[in-house]
Amino acid sequence: MPSSGYYSGPGIHCEDQQACLASILGKNLVRDSDSAAPLKSNLFDILRVCQSDGTSNGIMPRDPIASFSQVGAKRIAAWIAGRTPVPAGMTPTN
Repeated sequence: MPSSGYYSGPGIHCEDQQACLASILGKNLVRDSDSAAPLKSNLFDILRVCQSDGTSNGIMPRDPIASFSQVGAKRIAAWIAGRTPVPAGMTPTN
């Protein structure tokens, strides 16, 4: 659970791409202000990312064997840094 206290509920709901985005935004895991410092977003508080020393942090994915690679984490950070506000017609939900 992120230290900032924004996360609530049983997890990110990713039935499909749109639901996943809506869940991430609805739980305030990524906010417009995070574009300046994506690695400080609430999403990175919970993502399990494999570090260069072989350790990992975070709780998602839930399977402790799985983790995002450094390359995957950089792609997520780039998305946060360059993302636009919620697309028209999409309403964030929990």
